[in-house]
Amino acid sequence: MSRDTYGSLLAGIGEIIAAGKDLSSQTRGRRLARNYWEIGDANHRHLLAHEGKSNYGEGLMTRLSRDLSLDRSLIYTMVRFAAPCQLWKHFYN
Repeated sequence: MSRDTYGSLLAGIGEIIAAGKDLSSQTRGRRLARNYWEIGDANHRHLLAHEGKSNYGEGLMTRLSRDLSLDRSLIYTMVRFAAPCQLWKHFYN
């Protein structure tokens, strides 16, 4: 799934969130951690595709927060959650 446009990023994150609904409580905990990583990873890749655009990331987090009805700090947390994995993929792939 392409995450180059905001619309495709938003749709992809919506799919990730929907996949975590209606699960047992034990499975839900594992899925929540996976959601954090997947959403953070999607944001990270989207930001890389728009690297060099002044203040794009700040605006992106605000817009996602509004459109997904999530706290902006939670979206930043998701990006930070995925960051160590991005570093690992950079060195070992």
